[in-house]
Amino acid sequence: NSPASEKTSLTGGESDVHDADSEYSIFLNLKRLKILSKKCDLSAFFDDRNNVNQLELLCNFVTDGLKGRLRACKPVDMRTNDDEETTVHKIIDSPEVLGAIGKSVGEGLEFLLCVIAWFTHSVQVSENLVVEDDDLIDNAMEDDDDDNAVENHVVLRLRSRLLSTLELCFA
Repeated sequence: NSPASEKTSLTGGESDVHDADSEYSIFLNLKRLKILSKKCDLSAFFDDRNNVNQLELLCNFVTDGLKGRLRACKPVDMRTNDDEETTVHKIIDSPEVLGAIGKSVGEGLEFLLCVIAWFTHSVQVSENLVVEDDDLIDNAMEDDDDDNAVENHVVLRLRSRLLSTLELCFA
């Protein structure tokens, strides 16, 4: 039996059933994204128009959506945040909606982890950072300090977004 309801209309008001259906649809699409990201590196399907990483923009969109849903599930006094311009005053109390949001958050976090893993793999290969046993022995003999600190890399930006989303899960 589908969680979708026959009573739901696309033009209807904001009912709990409509919210649950919408959240369940979001969950299914995030699940599809997660499965695809586990199978292959999604960056091959995105071009970097105007030197903007389109896959990173998708990840930003997903994390912003997850954060908004997590904040909507919190009591009003727990959702106040200085960096937010607006907060939703309605507390979601429907078990169906909360369950669908929980599933969406789980799938979204797994999707983000997969994308970060692919980016990390790409950086390791391109920078020749894949460590072999011989490299470990050679590095133990050398006492060089590499000062190649990367402060504004896509992996670090996505990691920061992932951590801020995880903080909302446990706040």
